[in-house]
Amino acid sequence: MTNGMKWYKDLCEGIYRDSMIFLLLASCVDREKSFDIDELIEWTGFGDICGQFASLTNYKLNYFVEGVDSIIRHSEAHVDYDIDIDNQRVILRNRQKKTKTISTKEYSFDKFFDQINLLSETVYSSIAAFTVFLINNKYRIDNVDSYLAEDEVTNKSLGAYAVLGLYGIVIDQENENDSVMELSGVYIGEVEQFSFESILAVFAPLVQAKPHLTNVKLELRDQEDEKFGHIKVRTNYILNSMKENGIKKNCWVLLSMYTTEIQSIYEPCQVEKKSDDKFLSGILQFIFPLFEEIDNGKKRIFQTGKVYTTEFVKVADQIKYVEMIVEEYLEYSSVPRLIRHVIQIFRNIHIAINVIIEHDSNHSINLDIEFKKISKEMMSIAHTFEYLSGEINEMELFFNYSEEGKQLYKNVTPNSPCPCGSGKKYKKCCKNHKLTSQSIT
Repeated sequence: MTNGMKWYKDLCEGIYRDSMIFLLLASCVDREKSFDIDELIEWTGFGDICGQFASLTNYKLNYFVEGVDSIIRHSEAHVDYDIDIDNQRVILRNRQKKTKTISTKEYSFDKFFDQINLLSETVYSSIAAFTVFLINNKYRIDNVDSYLAEDEVTNKSLGAYAVLGLYGIVIDQENENDSVMELSGVYIGEVEQFSFESILAVFAPLVQAKPHLTNVKLELRDQEDEKFGHIKVRTNYILNSMKENGIKKNCWVLLSMYTTEIQSIYEPCQVEKKSDDKFLSGILQFIFPLFEEIDNGKKRIFQTGKVYTTEFVKVADQIKYVEMIVEEYLEYSSVPRLIRHVIQIFRNIHIAINVIIEHDSNHSINLDIEFKKISKEMMSIAHTFEYLSGEINEMELFFNYSEEGKQLYKNVTPNSPCPCGSGKKYKKCCKNHKLTSQSIT
């Protein structure tokens, strides 16, 4: 404990001083001011650091400053200390910043080791912040090339790993095979409080650094080297979301969210069926504005007698894109027949719109019939929302409203074997899912 206390005190003061030197350097570079290395080395940095460096938001250094200030400046180990072995207590004394008075604070041995863990996180964050800063400013500072390799992709990868460091994750192993990358690391914080969802944004710089990747898996261990979980993302989905805008961008973001695989002994497992429901709910919300555009186009046709082809082509393209995204999700679904039902809805709408577009070259097309087809599919979406809201179950939706379900149960007699394959008679099985009324408000 005595040796640990000395290490803690010396490292607190050393990290505090080095961090302030780095931050002063960052401030000078950011503001394009000249600086003197000897002056930086001599500068102790005991000033109003949060105020002085709060403007460095471009590099998120304001958060780093606050972390250094709260963990190290107030570590209360800058004057002296006592160790009470009998009561297993550590007594730290520090001079207050403004009043210059001496304050005393006691920690149990366990709580003191928690402070040491916080200091370890700050050390890794310092290294990560320094790396990120150099990557972003290598052409503004002399002799940085000796720290970073010239290869641009390597630099970007370093940046991604540095960001992981800011989250308290130390990468110690990397395996890359074709389009798949597997990372292994140690999380140095409280693993019970760690959330894999909180680091999803970390994969964006990896995507930019290595666009050929389709999958990245990050497996984490705690400080006792015990594995506690992993996260696996489809990085090409993230890359596609960066390239698109509007509804197309939203579709890729949604697809990325609900195809991300997360396993952790400290987090409840994702229920696949619930992921299906959330994915469909999001997709259907994206479709509503397109339905409004179709309705407005319909009104203009009956007012002017003319089909505004450009507008309908745009809507058809977006609906086809949404259909493609749902088809991509199909392989991840736990209820594929529900996903296929929604795909068929979008397909039918897309076909009807394409017929409407052809009206200018084929006036024999009955527009009223095509718009009625679209209205029917809109009603199918309404029935899907009945399922999502819990008014009907999945089997009732499939049996009564999906094309696949209607074909499967077509011409089935009460005493026939049930088409679902249960081995029961139809009247004792799926006939119970037949709705007495198929109309909705």
